[in-house]
Amino acid sequence: MEEGHQHHHHDHDDHVGGEEGMEDAGHHDCIFHTSMSYFQKAVHVIVVERDPTLIGILVAVTAVLLTSLIIKIIVGRRQRGNVFLLAGLCDSGKTYLHTLLVDNKSAVTVTSMKENVGDYMTKGKKRKLLTLVALPGHERIRQQVLDKYKTEARALLFVVDSSTVSDNVQDLAEYLYTLLTDAVINKNVKHMLIACNKQDLTMVKSAKVIQSQIEKEINTVRVTRSGALASTTGEPSSRDVYLGKHGRDFDFSHLGSPKVVFVEVNCKGRDNEQADFEELENWLERVA
Repeated sequence: MEEGHQHHHHDHDDHVGGEEGMEDAGHHDCIFHTSMSYFQKAVHVIVVERDPTLIGILVAVTAVLLTSLIIKIIVGRRQRGNVFLLAGLCDSGKTYLHTLLVDNKSAVTVTSMKENVGDYMTKGKKRKLLTLVALPGHERIRQQVLDKYKTEARALLFVVDSSTVSDNVQDLAEYLYTLLTDAVINKNVKHMLIACNKQDLTMVKSAKVIQSQIEKEINTVRVTRSGALASTTGEPSSRDVYLGKHGRDFDFSHLGSPKVVFVEVNCKGRDNEQADFEELENWLERVA
């Protein structure tokens, strides 16, 4: 089963940028002025009235106010552009991977019906804090969750179940085509990693073979989708991104942005061996 482990992490709606950042700045000023007025009254109570009960209440309220102010400032300073999206079909293992990265432990997961959001600190010398958002795999809801986060995303991590590629290659190609031709993603997302998961299972295909299968299927999807657009509008829509090079079979290397790489990962390990996703973590460090 895949995915739906619930993380107790910050609410992602606290991420700010643009107009939201300006609103938060105003909000911080409001908190600051309110706090200053409060402290002036507090000083009066402590110095002039010296009421023990009131002083006790003031100490408690002061602690709450200061904590709230600090949290707001920290959240307000969190910049856009550190969001990495984890996508994939149902049962690909993306929520399991998300749990390994965010909580540094494995967990039993079920099919996700909402996003999972958590923080991840990159390895290496230049440690950077990333926000990892695992999108639901269910086709009915994944697009609306993607729309919620795609303007903030700077990288995309797509998880593939290596053991079921042959059966699911059409769905994989359709999903990847949708992501890669999205105008917002095409503009904002500079890096994409396709993680060929479950490499611990026997008889699974290598990343190279999986890449070739997906490229061939995307080529078919591209012809179908382009034909459908032309038949409904009379000409291909200028709002959509043409994937790859005109007149050439699709190849991930033809994409200018995002730059796509394939790696093999094994999130669960085999025969009590440790999970192996070092290449993936190296990539996170490199593109963060």
